[in-house]
Amino acid sequence: MTPKPSTLPGRGPGDSVRAAPMVTPAPTAKDARKPNRAALLLAPAAVAVAAGLMLLRLHFEPPAVPAYTLPPAAAAAVTSLARGGSFSLDLRPEAPVVGAVAARGFLLQDGKVTPWDAPFSVDVDGAVHIAGPVDVLFKGVPPGVWEAAVAVGRPEMLPTAPRDVLRARDGTSPATWHLVWERVQLGP
Repeated sequence: MTPKPSTLPGRGPGDSVRAAPMVTPAPTAKDARKPNRAALLLAPAAVAVAAGLMLLRLHFEPPAVPAYTLPPAAAAAVTSLARGGSFSLDLRPEAPVVGAVAARGFLLQDGKVTPWDAPFSVDVDGAVHIAGPVDVLFKGVPPGVWEAAVAVGRPEMLPTAPRDVLRARDGTSPATWHLVWERVQLGP
């Protein structure tokens, strides 16, 4: 049994029917202003939310961090490092740490600053630890006396420019990060 084709009045069974195209009305001036009003309301709201979040962050995580120090024995001497040995550097905060801290390492020699990509870990109390094999930590570093310097502070505020590291080495650093260094003698 085959279905019977339907027919429209004035059309035969084989004629096709086309739908009339839909015409959308042109936008009026009133319609064009609607998105602008929304933008006028959303922009100040976004600024207010951003300011509120910034104030909350400053309340719970102030930008300043306490100074960090090395154990007295490490700060006084030059540490001799031999290839195949291990190296450890422990930085302790002088006061309780509130909020996140991170570290960025540098090697200094004769007024030149070289980035040092040493892996670090941070304890809950804010103490920073760098440890590992000398061959890995100082890979590609020529033998000699170096200053292993570590900047500790808010992650987004750590220095990247060599002049900032040299200024901090000379005693001028901002309150958002502090530089701690240890002199090492890297052997052949």
